[in-house]
Amino acid sequence: MLPKTPPGVNPAERERQCGLRRKFKGVFDIIQGQTPNSVVDMDVEYVWDVCWNRTVILFRIPLPCNWVVSTAFDFFHRSPLLAVQAKGTPSVTVIDAALAAAARSAKVAEDARSFAIAAASQAPVPCRASMVPPQMAPSADAPILFTTEAAAAVALALAIQAAGASSSVPPPLPSPSPAAAH
Repeated sequence: MLPKTPPGVNPAERERQCGLRRKFKGVFDIIQGQTPNSVVDMDVEYVWDVCWNRTVILFRIPLPCNWVVSTAFDFFHRSPLLAVQAKGTPSVTVIDAALAAAARSAKVAEDARSFAIAAASQAPVPCRASMVPPQMAPSADAPILFTTEAAAAVALALAIQAAGASSSVPPPLPSPSPAAAH
């Protein structure tokens, strides 16, 4: 998949790059198992944690691990049966990845809200007098208007949090508030 070697570049470097790409693919095939890229794309960090933890357990990888790709490739291929087993591990479910992504989005939205409130309370007062009355800094109790998508992510995260608090079936997701629809 690499372009042709340009004039003046050592062809051995191209071969080295091709070999390195093959090793990357081999390592990720083992770690990712049967999880499709579309699921990984939903929440890369969550899916990586799940897949990497399964790989650590399966291969009994000593932690902390600070391998480079070549070291991981060589380690994984010392045990061909384990490599085949790892490539066949079940997929991380779409639901789990989507819930993790929604929770992460809600956390980002809440962090952004907190940052905006803190920044507004720290903003310097303008030096020029204005005829317009000063705006009040938002309080922690003031409702924050979200887009419909952000409100849905927050609602989903709250449902996830509620589901974690009890062992019963999680409640249905609440619809966004009228204020959130604006």
